[in-house]
Amino acid sequence: MNADNAALRGARAFQEALVRMCLAESKNSCASAQSTASSSPFPRAWLIYRDLVRARLYETIEHAFPRLATRLGEGAFCALVAQFLSTATPCTRLLRLVPREFLAFLELLEPSGAQALALPEWALELARFEWLELEVAYEDNDDAAHIPLDGIGDQDRIVATRACRVRDLTHTVHRVSREEPHMPIAKAAATVCIYRDRTTFEVKTLELSAPAAALLRAAAAPGGAIFSDFVRSAADASGDAVDISWLEAFASLTLDFASRGILQRGHAA
Repeated sequence: MNADNAALRGARAFQEALVRMCLAESKNSCASAQSTASSSPFPRAWLIYRDLVRARLYETIEHAFPRLATRLGEGAFCALVAQFLSTATPCTRLLRLVPREFLAFLELLEPSGAQALALPEWALELARFEWLELEVAYEDNDDAAHIPLDGIGDQDRIVATRACRVRDLTHTVHRVSREEPHMPIAKAAATVCIYRDRTTFEVKTLELSAPAAALLRAAAAPGGAIFSDFVRSAADASGDAVDISWLEAFASLTLDFASRGILQRGHAA
């Protein structure tokens, strides 16, 4: 039994040393840098493995936040990832969730840490937006539970699909595309819906008016919303008189959301 305990302690010590070697900062912390055996106490084979591990982690994080990486520049982004690896240390067993932990690290930097690193004031919001896109892309498909809105009644329930998120923004980060990552980012309030298109499966973003945002927030609440309440919340948000023209426009908006894969009818209680 003592021999088994000693073996376990030895295995754990080896694992901890390997983690320290892979994640600790050094003069060559960037994933693109090659480690040199002459300046390190670790065996050369371990340093090669370190480079492979760090490169994979860096590429995974960069893939999740391509616009943030481009806007900050390779050097600044690389230094940020190196600081995350050495101070926060990834804990998830799933590689695709490492970017979520990187985002949590960025959130802990606010505000004093971000200022010390000279991060732009929109950097955290852009990172959150990019992670939301991935979160929506990863979301389970609920097409099997999809019930069309055709013939919906006042007391029927409307729900938001799982693959959509409604968020308030303080900067125009949603207008920065992967194709044009250097588009100007202004300080301006907006409410957006990030969703996965039911037909193309692409993750897309809609900028919402106040009634549309109220509509989607009601649908995203647990259990969704009764259709008549749904209409009332949108009317209150718009402040407009509810006449035939308004109802026709509202019906058109609701059906458009349904066709995109944002809304569907809920199951009967």
